Parts: sequence; C-alpha cells; structure tokens
Amino acid sequence: MTFSNSIYKRPLRTLALALVVCMGVQDLAFAAPDGGKAMRIALPRPTFGLGLPESVASVDVVRGNEEPRLFLIRDAHTNPSAQFNTARVLERLVDRERLSTVLTEGGSGDLSVAFLKKFGTPRARLETASAFLRRGEINGAEYLQITSGAEFAYRGVEEDALYERALSAYREVFKKRDGIRRELAEIRTTINFLKSRIFSRDLAFWVEQREKFERGE
Repeated sequence: MTFSNSIYKRPLRTLALALVVCMGVQDLAFAAPDGGKAMRIALPRPTFGLGLPESVASVDVVRGNEEPRLFLIRDAHTNPSAQFNTARVLERLVDRERLSTVLTEGGSGDLSVAFLKKFGTPRARLETASAFLRRGEINGAEYLQITSGAEFAYRGVEEDALYERALSAYREVFKKRDGIRRELAEIRTTINFLKSRIFSRDLAFWVEQREKFERGE
C-alpha cells in the first residue's frame, strides 16, 4: 500500500478516528467499577452448586428453575485436564440432577460409546480410555461413558448439511488467510500512521499503554 493524498481525505480520517474512539470507550465500559451501568447486564446470583472445587468447575449464572433444566458446559477441546474435569462435572450432574442426555457440537445423531463397557475389565477400560483422552481422540463425555456406571444418552446437535457448508466455508477462508493477513497488516499500518497525525500527545500515550497492556507487556 502506498500513501498518497487520498489518505488524508476527511472520510477516511473520520472513520479511523471513530474506530479508535469506539475501542477506547469499550475498554472504559468494561473497566467500569461495580455498580457502573456501562455495558453491564444484571444477572441473578447463582443458586445452584456442583459441590466441586473451583479448580474443576465453577457456576457462572443460573436462570430460572423450570424443567427440563439445561446445563451449558464450556471447556477447552482436546485439553486433557479440561476433559477429565468435564467428565467429573457430568458424573455429578447425572448423580445429583438426574441428567439423562448430553448434547455435543461437531457431531450428529447417536454418538454413544456405552457399548464399549462390554469389553475388557474396568481397569483395562480406564487405562485405555485415559490414553485416548490424553491424545485428544475422545472427550470427557465419552470417557465417562466408557469408565463409569453413569447412564445417559450422548447425541450430536449438528445438522449434517449445515455443518458441511460451514466446514467448506472455513476451508475457503483458510486458503485465503495469507492474503487476508497482508490486507489487515496494511490497514493496521494506515491506522497507526493516521493516529500519529490526528491524536493528541495524551491520547496517543493512553492508546500506547492500552496496547501494551493487551500484549501483556
């Protein structure tokens, strides 16, 4: 990208300034102290507990007491520690909340592996399932079905056709990632140049400190 007189046109300068100001306002909103109204949503305090250490899992929000209850578990995919913890959470939910069905992304239909309980000894299943989980080949729900007496249905929530379309779209974007990165780098260079022309010294210093904070410096 080459700099020319067009770079100083008012629309582009105004847009760049507006973007940076919006970013700053967003940071201030999320930094608002308790009780601040900016960018905050009032949520009921959790009344449901798992009875597990926070190192295993924590409850963020509980809404209502209607049946059937829905539990959303957020975890790190293919992370062994997270998946072992997911298995503990599900086991507790099956036991305490009579959880009967576990739904997962990335699959469709019946994904149950409970039939594997018929093979080998409990110890052999535990060792084998643990090895597969550590390699990222099974997840916490599958591990629990293989190694415990917990009974629950395990199903994928994806619709095959939509999933394939989304996967194809991802592949297309992935092919273009190098070009997209170059374009983003050019845009970033332009914004930095405009900041040096438009920002006051104090605002430029504040933005610089914020960017350092985001980089962990």
